[in-house]
Amino acid sequence: MRDRLFGILLLGFVVAVFAGGCAAGQTGVLWGTVIDNNNRPISGAMITTDPPSSSVATDNLGRYLLRLEKVGTYSVTAEMLGYVSEPTLVQTKHGDMTQADIKLLPEGIAPVSTVVVPVVKPEPTAAAATTEEKPSAAAAEPAPKKKWWEK
Repeated sequence: MRDRLFGILLLGFVVAVFAGGCAAGQTGVLWGTVIDNNNRPISGAMITTDPPSSSVATDNLGRYLLRLEKVGTYSVTAEMLGYVSEPTLVQTKHGDMTQADIKLLPEGIAPVSTVVVPVVKPEPTAAAATTEEKPSAAAAEPAPKKKWWEK
């Protein structure tokens, strides 16, 4: 009985050491929440990284957790049918838990980073306005069209 208990404890210790050694090989964790434009969590969004690591779907509260194999800069993307998003850049460090929250916008709404700049024509200078010639009356009116019977 005592040998059996010792064997179970030894097996538990070996499993704990092995699991701890595997966890030590991971260099970081990426976590966050995926929300919509009304700050509601999005369940089932697929989270991917570039360079590729693993991928995972968000839970019912829009949360995700990715274990990363290497440290460095990652582009994190959330994808969900009917939504658009832009990649989020994150810098990971060895052993750190890095947060990357992502906002998805319904299709048809421009992403936040899209900026529309109107084109503004410059106003003519005073010198250009005084030297400007007015078109003649003949040039302003189109020539009358001939009828089919006229040549």
